[in-house]
Amino acid sequence: MLDQEFNSVNPNASVWPHALRNGLIWALIAIVMQLTMYYTGSLEETLSGTYSTVTVFSSIVSFLVAIWFIRSAIVAYREDLGALTFGNAVKAGAATGVIYGLILGIWSFVFYTFMFPDFQEFMQEMMYAQYEEAGMDEDAIETAMGFASMFTSPGYLAIMSVIGGAITATIVSLIAGIFLKTE
Repeated sequence: MLDQEFNSVNPNASVWPHALRNGLIWALIAIVMQLTMYYTGSLEETLSGTYSTVTVFSSIVSFLVAIWFIRSAIVAYREDLGALTFGNAVKAGAATGVIYGLILGIWSFVFYTFMFPDFQEFMQEMMYAQYEEAGMDEDAIETAMGFASMFTSPGYLAIMSVIGGAITATIVSLIAGIFLKTE
């Protein structure tokens, strides 16, 4: 019996085809959503901290899409393996998140450099106004703005896309692994 179970497991199955397919589609959907928000003006509304129905809806849809594609990668990997450990589930989900993050990181750099080059200035103006409303003095605002410019650069946003995708996918796959593991 033990030999039959071992023979049905494919230890040579690779996680990468599933991670690539699901991470790519997840990233393309995220890009389409961002472009839609950009061209409808709701992206700037979201960035300004004005949380409208569109903002809340897009956040919920984004999270559900993430869950769907991470779960899909894990399930496809489980089918290739023939069985799935908790660790393999996390590996499949995290790999999917890394692929998503890399694609989105490249996209973010391109988007904020060429399509929305005023993003950094837009964010700094908003932050400046928020700091003034909070009653910060001019020296404190200037210090804070120095840090803010670093965190709103296209390069930083690209790096955070990669890290954010990997962290999100790892957390989701930790939870999914509990329910999808077979061993």
